Amino acid sequence: MKLINYVNFGDSENAQAIYSSQLYGTYFSIYALIETSEHEDSKNYKYNIKSIKLFLMNYKGVINLGITRAIIEPIFDNKIQIGAKLDIEIQGKYEMINELFEVDISNDFIGLNIKSKINTSRYLRPMHIGKDEDSTVNNRDTPLSSGIFDSEFYFREGQIMNEDMVRNENIAKTWDSRNEVKSMTGGNFCPYSTSIVL
Repeated sequence: MKLINYVNFGDSENAQAIYSSQLYGTYFSIYALIETSEHEDSKNYKYNIKSIKLFLMNYKGVINLGITRAIIEPIFDNKIQIGAKLDIEIQGKYEMINELFEVDISNDFIGLNIKSKINTSRYLRPMHIGKDEDSTVNNRDTPLSSGIFDSEFYFREGQIMNEDMVRNENIAKTWDSRNEVKSMTGGNFCPYSTSIVL
């Protein structure tokens, strides 16, 4: 049995749930407001994604989460688009300027059919990394941010916190290190979600 979502491209008025999880003890869901048009090449593609706006709803928990960036790219098989990959980066204590986050569409054309899959991957930006800084292995050396301990990237027990206390088990992976730091990839379910087009 797989755990999946469905998206209805015929509904451009309501935001549809595409991802749910928890970070820092805060349960949250991400909803997508998707605008499509019918594609001219109806033999190969039924829909063309024009825009996606994301809405993150924080539920239970003390740390407010926000979306810092998002991009969607086509997935190809033998030069035919068979789906799309949606990457979303989230950060704790991040106040979003706008309620809806506009997804960067990297390609002018994202063509999808009924039963096409949109694979969502969630990345986590450490709390202490500034808005304009890249998240790299070298600048993840501050476990405290404004007095809040970044428990998704570090662990502590007692008073001493140093570079040896960086977590090395499966933790939320970061956007810039997803191909570099193998020990920081997440589990099989939590950072991923699949939505099927109706």
